[in-house]
Amino acid sequence: MNKRLLESYQANKRLIERNKKKIEEEQCKDIPEVMGKVTGSTHDFPYIKQHFSVQMNEPVEAAKVSKRITKWQQEIAQAEKEMEMVESFIAGIADVQSREIFTYRYIDGMKATEVARKVGYTHGRISQIISKSLKD
Repeated sequence: MNKRLLESYQANKRLIERNKKKIEEEQCKDIPEVMGKVTGSTHDFPYIKQHFSVQMNEPVEAAKVSKRITKWQQEIAQAEKEMEMVESFIAGIADVQSREIFTYRYIDGMKATEVARKVGYTHGRISQIISKSLKD
């Protein structure tokens, strides 16, 4: 586990919220409709090829919307994967005090001075505990 990944936890949390909101907004947008042509066949033998006109979403715009949504979903999946790695790392810390410090610092997003006040240590001691756990 590295410090960059730990520190990205809160940013990933915000990214997930933002992207979910973007996806929701994108799904609510009205895509212009156009008349399109499709090919089908009759239900009975002999199957005769027929052409039909149908009302459909404008294909180019629909593809753009789909591409944006897919991109945002991939970003969400990557962020969730990174968050899960951080949570697993913290859950695997044997020392209860260290685990609490890591939870406050990275999961809850507190500053080191706030964590120090909360657990009764100095800012320097918090930094030592974090550094020591990351080296092990």
